[in-house]
Amino acid sequence: MKEFYIETAVIEDAPQIAKLEEKRLVCPWSLAVIQKEIRENHLAQYLVLKVDSGEKKEIIGSVGYWKIGVEWSINNVVVSEEWEGQGLGTKLMEALISKAKQEGALQLMLEVGQSNKGAQRLYEKVGFFVNGRREDYYSGEGEAALLMCCLLGE
Repeated sequence: MKEFYIETAVIEDAPQIAKLEEKRLVCPWSLAVIQKEIRENHLAQYLVLKVDSGEKKEIIGSVGYWKIGVEWSINNVVVSEEWEGQGLGTKLMEALISKAKQEGALQLMLEVGQSNKGAQRLYEKVGFFVNGRREDYYSGEGEAALLMCCLLGE
């Protein structure tokens, strides 16, 4: 039986996070950048979604974010293609929202590609709304990013 759980990433998780981002994101962060974020950036954290099959533990999703006072900025959200459509992205985002509320954050912010309708639906499902737009945000793609926000206050 497979067991899913979410925890804060440690440096040993960086290679799996980087590999997952490389497979799934238009603008993935390099292993070196992810390692630096985990090791050196006191504002940065990652939550990782792991599956334990009994034989091995594997990272199948992650969300990287910066805790900037009461505003948290989400940098990257990714779920393995093999595990898409099972509500795991929702679980990951709900875990982040819960953690943010517990730690006193008032809002979460992120950018999402205008054409990434699946991600937009996920974010809207957990309480985000569009509050702006950045033209030509994704370098090389020429694609605009929608700015989305989730208010956590009273």
